[in-house]
Amino acid sequence: MYFERGRTAKYGNCCAYMNGVMYMKEITKENLEQHILEAIPALLKMAREMTLNNIADNYLLILSEIRITEPNFHLQRAADKLENDAKDPVPLEMVLPSLLAIYDRLHDIDLVLYRAYANYTVIDIRYFSRTNFDDNTRKSLEGTAPMLHCKVGYPHGFDHHTKEQFDINWQHAK
Repeated sequence: MYFERGRTAKYGNCCAYMNGVMYMKEITKENLEQHILEAIPALLKMAREMTLNNIADNYLLILSEIRITEPNFHLQRAADKLENDAKDPVPLEMVLPSLLAIYDRLHDIDLVLYRAYANYTVIDIRYFSRTNFDDNTRKSLEGTAPMLHCKVGYPHGFDHHTKEQFDINWQHAK
């Protein structure tokens, strides 16, 4: 796959956009693991193209719910970082049962490159629950499969239209 910043490009059943890939295939309980396994290499490739870091193929995962509890994006990101830094990354086999248990409530599943170490990469599986929507929206979403996205977060002020690269661990700098 080829990723172009700032433009939309289509590849078969996938659609890439600024900072991610949205898989258009239907995600079911039965194929969720397979879709995640197919999306992770795309996420790692995208990160390699956008960042200065060595992005290892070895990965571990953390799981977090997308919540909006803070008054603005920057405070929310800081709160999420504090919560995620306390988590121990684990293999997919240990995260998958939790995702399958809440499958019926899933609206969005975001694979977000959280941190890069020399020997492994930490990927945050972030999910947005349908319970966060109002009753009318929730009813309109009944029977629809969750969406899967791959995302690489970039620092404030970064121009994603350029070929400039950045440090993937920018949010962890002190």
